[in-house]
Amino acid sequence: MRVCVCGVCLAACALVYCKGKRIMQPTHEVDEVVDRPYRVLVVANGSNLCHVPTSYPNYAAIARLAMADQVHDGLRHVPTNRQDYADLAKLAVAGQGGRFLASVPTDHADYREIVTKAMQGPPGLSPDVLKCVPVNHKDFGKIALDAVMRNRGALKHVPIHFHDYGALARIAVADIPNMLKEVPRWREDYAAIARVALGRSGCALQYVDNHRSDYGSLASLAIKTTPSAISYVEMAFADYYALAKLAVVMSPTTLMYVSKHYANYTTLARIAVRRDAEALAHVAWNCATYDEIARAAVRKHGRDALIFIPRERSVYAALRAIVVANGEEPMESDSEDDPIPEADDDEDDDDDEKDDVVDKKTRALRVVSEELFDFKDAMPEQTYVSMSNALKRAFDQV
Repeated sequence: MRVCVCGVCLAACALVYCKGKRIMQPTHEVDEVVDRPYRVLVVANGSNLCHVPTSYPNYAAIARLAMADQVHDGLRHVPTNRQDYADLAKLAVAGQGGRFLASVPTDHADYREIVTKAMQGPPGLSPDVLKCVPVNHKDFGKIALDAVMRNRGALKHVPIHFHDYGALARIAVADIPNMLKEVPRWREDYAAIARVALGRSGCALQYVDNHRSDYGSLASLAIKTTPSAISYVEMAFADYYALAKLAVVMSPTTLMYVSKHYANYTTLARIAVRRDAEALAHVAWNCATYDEIARAAVRKHGRDALIFIPRERSVYAALRAIVVANGEEPMESDSEDDPIPEADDDEDDDDDEKDDVVDKKTRALRVVSEELFDFKDAMPEQTYVSMSNALKRAFDQV
């Protein structure tokens, strides 16, 4: 006996030919001669499962091979009344982001379990499962909750008019505040949802409409959470000064996010440098009132503020005199006139060179910081904040 393995015979369920006569296999035992072509058929294309008789003794094993095909949908050819349908469906939808979920009847008793299995796929695909679930399904609320708990990005697939949308949105933004961008601003509960997000990260303020009547209170919450959130508030906003003052009081180095062109920049800068000498490093070096701000910093912090002032500035000598008058020891490299007991000339020169390098690096970072602020509107806001924070770390290391 010989077996024909041409495509026609395989498509005809691998019928066995003997002397030119077609004979159906009547036995319920698995015949390897027939079974192997079936396996080859579904491995090549899962949709070829339609050519395998559901009464075939080894149908379950063949179907499992078909479900492993992540390109072709073999699930649609599996009878939904099979006892092992749920198991086969879970194999098919796993890791597919809901791609084959449309082949599962929504009224199937195990529908929710099958959907849950689909959500267990790669993080990048799991949020898309929810969009394949009908909103009118009796378990949509539970499925949506499960989806959002697994991946906050699933919120974008929850209809905004769904009765539990607000609760789901709170869960999402509490973990990933930037998900606030998915929440419609016209919702009545938008402020409550926004407060949850802003209470976790002030950077979410970038998604809040600054024309809202409650924008001031939301911005205040954002700044209390993340002082650098002042960078998202426009200078034209009516309460900008109060918000900027709140920011520099909470974290004086956030002065870097305030434009030197702001009318009350000097006042804010004085507040910042009086609270923290390091804030002086973030004062625009070409600011018209730099000397006044520097003087306020030195009077408050003495030498700790003096180290942030370039020695070539005309006001440096006067500020150094204030430090000396207060009985503090200036840095050895501040002036060539300072007596340095038992110091070797070569070592002194090396120290001066090192301090010169530090000053140059500090000035260079200031220039970069100002250039970055000028390009703030031309780049993504999150990128601006990340780069600003990187600059702050660079200042700390110089």
